[in-house]
Amino acid sequence: MDGRAEYEFVVTPEDNVLLVLYAYDADPTDPQIVPDEKTRQITLYRDQDHVISMNEVRAEIFALLAHEQNLLVCEIRPTKNPQENEVVYTYFAEIKHSK
Repeated sequence: MDGRAEYEFVVTPEDNVLLVLYAYDADPTDPQIVPDEKTRQITLYRDQDHVISMNEVRAEIFALLAHEQNLLVCEIRPTKNPQENEVVYTYFAEIKHSK
């Protein structure tokens, strides 16, 4: 990952999903995730000033999130060592499923 807008969905061996993205300067406030499987888009409402749209999300991610209430989010910052990143924020974002 390089570039502020990039993100990655990581699936653990237990089929849990983790969203990794580059950190913002402020703490997240009441973060929410809105998945839209029709458009293959997931939107993270991180705080009042930051809305992150993730396009062309793999179908596997929607299937794994379908029955979940929260998504674990990890925000990172690059370090001097290009092989390592610093974890800045980890938090759960509530998933708002369409009805």
